[in-house]
Amino acid sequence: MNDKRIFELTGIKVIKEIEYESKLLIINNITNLLTQKIKTINYRQIKEKLLDTPIYLAEVPEQYYGVVYLHDNSTIYIDSTIDVLELSETVIHEFIHAIQTKKDKKNNIQKVGLCEFNEFKATGIGLNEAAVQYITSKITNKEYKYVNKYEVVAKTYNEERYPLMCNLILQLIYITSEDIFLDSILNCKEDFEYKIMENCGEGAYITVVNGLDKMLYAEEENIQLFKILEKYKQASNENTDYTTTEQEIYKTMAKIENNRKTIKDTYIKLENLILSSYFNRYFSKIETLDDIIVYRRDLYNFKDIYGMSSFENEYNKYYANKIKELEEKRINIMRKSGQFSLVKTDNKILNIFSKIRATLLKLFKRNIEKEENR
Repeated sequence: MNDKRIFELTGIKVIKEIEYESKLLIINNITNLLTQKIKTINYRQIKEKLLDTPIYLAEVPEQYYGVVYLHDNSTIYIDSTIDVLELSETVIHEFIHAIQTKKDKKNNIQKVGLCEFNEFKATGIGLNEAAVQYITSKITNKEYKYVNKYEVVAKTYNEERYPLMCNLILQLIYITSEDIFLDSILNCKEDFEYKIMENCGEGAYITVVNGLDKMLYAEEENIQLFKILEKYKQASNENTDYTTTEQEIYKTMAKIENNRKTIKDTYIKLENLILSSYFNRYFSKIETLDDIIVYRRDLYNFKDIYGMSSFENEYNKYYANKIKELEEKRINIMRKSGQFSLVKTDNKILNIFSKIRATLLKLFKRNIEKEENR
């Protein structure tokens, strides 16, 4: 796609290419921030990649929040009203997208982080978008917060944009590792994807990827619908055609609520899938009493990042059932190792001593009473 067509579709109006000195300063700052927070990053490689990325000052439509990296021509556009030297979250976010881009020999984009491109569509956009927000929050030292969104209370690192999607990233990091996650996002590796498949199954991974895309599209559509709703309200205040405007408002509000329900229902489905698929596989690998202790701790700690939609949620039920299964597993392991019979023997001995102790106490009490009655 040529630039003219790109500008027609996006509404971007180019002003000029950014001066080299300013470009170099921005790139140095971003590269330094990344390497300070993420030790596995190759400083020189990232800097060279960003230096090869064209950066323009432009009139950038509101929908891009002032800065955007376009995959079609691998270029960053920054709105002229933005201080280019001020590294806002949005600026960092779009520069990370530029770092993530992986092309083939024909200069066609193959991947952008965790997002894959083929002839028909891109998949993993939602996963990658929430993942990049994780890196951005890490660089800018954002604190985790518990938020109440879509009738779900969840821990997140971004309470404004895609909070529940960001929470699912925390869950995926929990069942893999942050190092694998960061390396895969920034270097377009597949280790993170393979680790999820290993721990949860390929089917679960595909469901999570598709679900996050679904949540992203619903979130993005709602952003546009709220803007439309605001225009309808303004038109209503101006008394243009009140009946028509009122009908359009109700239709738009219904679409918004439907998207909100989609986001909530998809989120609950995905987090329960992550919970059950991971801990079921994990459970099957338990062989020792130490394994049981570690499993129980990991399952218990998972509650901190599990989104609660009600007290009677899937986590509480799952935890209660698994604790029962762990006790059965513990007994079986002790039987096989010969420890169970020892435990039973120890209990019998303790019971005998308890009975002897109780009998002696009774005898002692009777003797005391006799002495007092004399």
